[in-house]
Amino acid sequence: MEKLFFVLICFVFLFTSCGRKGQKYYDNGVTKFNNKDYKGAILDFNNAIKLDTNYAEAYNKRGIATFKQFSFLAVADFNKAIEIDSMFSEAYFNKGLMYTDITFLRYVAIENFTKAIEINPKYVEAYFQRGLVNTSDNNLKDAYFDFCKALEIDPNYAAAYCYRGIIESKNQNYKKAFEDINKAIEINPKESNFLFERSIIKSKLKNFSESIIDLDLAIELNPDNVNYYFNRGLNKCDLKDYRNGISDFCIAIKIDPKHADSYFNRALSKANLEDFRGALADLTIAIEINPKNAKYYHYRGLAKKDLTDNTGALEDFSKAIFYDKQMDGSYSEIARIKFENRSYNEALLFLDKAIEINSNSGENYYYRGVVKLNLGLKNSGCLDLSKAGELGNESAYMLIKKYCNN
Repeated sequence: MEKLFFVLICFVFLFTSCGRKGQKYYDNGVTKFNNKDYKGAILDFNNAIKLDTNYAEAYNKRGIATFKQFSFLAVADFNKAIEIDSMFSEAYFNKGLMYTDITFLRYVAIENFTKAIEINPKYVEAYFQRGLVNTSDNNLKDAYFDFCKALEIDPNYAAAYCYRGIIESKNQNYKKAFEDINKAIEINPKESNFLFERSIIKSKLKNFSESIIDLDLAIELNPDNVNYYFNRGLNKCDLKDYRNGISDFCIAIKIDPKHADSYFNRALSKANLEDFRGALADLTIAIEINPKNAKYYHYRGLAKKDLTDNTGALEDFSKAIFYDKQMDGSYSEIARIKFENRSYNEALLFLDKAIEINSNSGENYYYRGVVKLNLGLKNSGCLDLSKAGELGNESAYMLIKKYCNN
């Protein structure tokens, strides 16, 4: 009996000290993974799997390391881990992460996060990530539920407060939005993105100075984030502080020379300072970066018009319409140039289109009224001027008094 007891003790000792086949390679792989040596980790996980082809944890970890190398081959490892262990919630979760940024496959991410939650109802990260996907898909009600569940499990989950606040903001519940994001900042005051999100809400409410304060703090915490400088520049321009706005756009461009919107908004700021040539140069760079953006062509057309290059302006307005058939402003600007050239019939056609797209522009009705008066269409022209006045164009009443009340 004593001999049998001794044998059992030896067996237990050997089993626990050696672990499962491949355990040593697996542990080495985890160490390398934690040190961000993903290639080395993959080699160790390969060896672990060679020794134990049913090592679900090794497949899962190899999948994560492979995904860190930006390879979609990782899905095969997650599938294998799930095949071995159908209750492996982490494998479902990691598989879900692979699909979060692929718009037409985000439903696969939702399915996998949901499966992870079914297996482990306390899987807080799965709720949070499902909430992010639902937010991206504008399923705000579902996203709100997910962030609430995450907070129910972990009441100190700062990011869940922040993203729930973002949803409140989208629903225009600004008081609750501030409460949630303030709570996130209280829990983690060093997270610059929370300050950034609060600044966005303040901008929506036209509290531009307060928004700038939040962005100043965010920049102190993370001085290399292009969006912080870009948004601070926008806020300064909203306060008509164009020169300092330009300074922020310059920093944003230094961080990311391909940030087209920084060139675009720097151009708008320069135009407001009547530096039309500088605006033209920036808009040309923005178009080089993003050659299919109708808005860039429209505003470059305006800059060219300000520099009396009507031919170039017409080309850009036409290009804007080519990329966006709903650019009523470009139709209107072409009409004005045609009017200046006394091409009244052509001007009328473009204004008809502008009004078809945007029937709430008093300016478009005003100019169409003027064009019609020049074509001898008095009654119709006066009706357009009257409509322009109703829409807030005060200049229309002067022309009505002069041409229509007799």
